[in-house]
Amino acid sequence: MCEVTIILSEREDTEKLGYALAEAAEPGDFYALQGEMGVGKTTLACAMAEALGVEDASSPTYALVHEYAGRVLMFHLDAWRLTGPEELEELDFAALLHRNGVVVLEWPEYVEAALPADRLSIEFSLDVERGLRTATLKAAGERYVQRLSKIQEVYTG
Repeated sequence: MCEVTIILSEREDTEKLGYALAEAAEPGDFYALQGEMGVGKTTLACAMAEALGVEDASSPTYALVHEYAGRVLMFHLDAWRLTGPEELEELDFAALLHRNGVVVLEWPEYVEAALPADRLSIEFSLDVERGLRTATLKAAGERYVQRLSKIQEVYTG
């Protein structure tokens, strides 16, 4: 596994990372966004959707899945309210993975058993004492090692 940690000093840094993800995104990609409430998962996903050409992207907390048609089809899922992988399957998750789009999932820890092993995981953390927010990008699988390299290149651009 290959990983990179990025310091996110401001909201704009999180948005910039979302734009970099969108630039690197290709159909079939799976991104898992993990971290405490309010740490930037939805901000990142919405910035990614915006960079793909979608207007009015929002959190799918209550809808569970939002489908966005942009430069690349994007599915934004939120597993916060799910009690396990079985409920993810009720959303026809397996079919989403084969719809030739990018799948972005918030709260993957709630449905881990149903997720693909190869993926890009983005773990947000916040050190309140130091006022430091970070995103650690972990690439599992060769496809995502390559994607991580492109994301770094675009982000640091």
